Amino acid sequence: MNGTILIVDDQEIGRITLEGMLLPLGYDLHFAASGREALGLLDSVRPDVVLLDVMMPEMDGFTVCRRIRATSRWGDMPVILVTALDDRNSRVRGLEAGADDFLSKPVDWSELRARVQTTVNLGRTRRQLQERAKFEWAVTHSSDGFLWVDQAGICQMANATAQRWLELDPAATPPRPWLEHAAQAFTVQPPLTWTALHDAGQSCELTLIRPETPKFDALWLHVTASPLSAPEGSTAGWMVHLQDVTALQRHTGHAITLLDLISHKLKTPLTLIKGSLEVLDEILSQAECEGWPEWRDMLVNAVSRLDLETGQLLDLAAQLERPLAGARFDAMGKDRIAEIVQRICSELDLPAERWTLRDTTTHTLSLNPAALEMILRQLLANACKFHPQGTPQVQITVRDDEAGRVRVDVEDDGAGIPPELQDRVWLPFYQIDRWHTGQVPGMGMGLTMVANTVWGVGGRCWIERATTGGTRICLTLPAAEGRC
Repeated sequence: MNGTILIVDDQEIGRITLEGMLLPLGYDLHFAASGREALGLLDSVRPDVVLLDVMMPEMDGFTVCRRIRATSRWGDMPVILVTALDDRNSRVRGLEAGADDFLSKPVDWSELRARVQTTVNLGRTRRQLQERAKFEWAVTHSSDGFLWVDQAGICQMANATAQRWLELDPAATPPRPWLEHAAQAFTVQPPLTWTALHDAGQSCELTLIRPETPKFDALWLHVTASPLSAPEGSTAGWMVHLQDVTALQRHTGHAITLLDLISHKLKTPLTLIKGSLEVLDEILSQAECEGWPEWRDMLVNAVSRLDLETGQLLDLAAQLERPLAGARFDAMGKDRIAEIVQRICSELDLPAERWTLRDTTTHTLSLNPAALEMILRQLLANACKFHPQGTPQVQITVRDDEAGRVRVDVEDDGAGIPPELQDRVWLPFYQIDRWHTGQVPGMGMGLTMVANTVWGVGGRCWIERATTGGTRICLTLPAAEGRC
């Protein structure tokens, strides 16, 4: 269709006449027999132009036009007044009402075609300019950084946030690709040049890390670079989006320190309590103290639970501090992933009929096997912990994504995570157990460890609603081959 037109005329002959002229030109035509009916159709039809007869009973064309201009969601809608009034005062009234153009009756076919198409084009341009103004305002005032770069990687436009973070100088000569400029102050993870990113021709994610100095704190920027399409499938340039994830990284670092401190402080007194409880049990059992067996069982359960939680704290601290990237999977990557999943599910007592693994990736992972095992263990353990019966139906999917990376999804049929909480679960010590009753074991560090590891190798992690109503944890991880 060339556009959508709403024809408003109380006379059927007028509507039929305009229909006969415009239908062969490929317009999508809608009709109203009164001004009131026309106003009721505007939201559903959203016309590119309103052909509005002036002389109508109850509500004339001038009144309808004023109503359109006075309503914010219709204010940019083009209106052509169709009138038999050819005097100057009528046209002045039409302009004051907000009309874009006029057609005089009887309508000339050539004039109608030219004025309608011109008005449709002007209306579309007006809306595009308004949308562009909104977009430019949002980008300019955004706390995230945005760059538009050309094919050579030279920055053509940057908002204030990006200029501040990357210390861009638009007047610098000779101009350098933005990533080469950023690499002067930041470590690029995974190591990447603009030429490699450009040659891949696909969206890519990476992390820029400015190390801490005596004068400045560290700065972590998560970067998404996406090619912009141009006519005939060519690339018009690249849009680069930068997000400051420093606070989350700092929060995680503090959490690791606190974990280590708490766990070591608890370990020594726990050992003493366990030993003392054994001695006390021997004495009171020999004395056949009434009620002692019940008290003993309660104390043993409490101490065992505290000992288990302390052990988990030590394990978490060790895993968070351990370097998890660098060692790549070999060519048997699929078999290794299957072996890891099977071992974890066995340890979690998840029956074979309750989990499936579908691996269609053509890549091998550029990731330490211990890192992948930690990630899958945390995700599968969460699926079990938060399932009402403790035996979820889990599907693990490993496949290639559009950017040449490895996509890993872990989906369950549990209660799901509310949308407003999906960004918080990556924070240290955050637990879905709303009242922190302790009924769900754990310290709330599992997904933090997952996110920290994935982000550290330049990947992404996010949460979606599963088709079963449960939770789908989605990860993108680097590939050893074909990576951007």
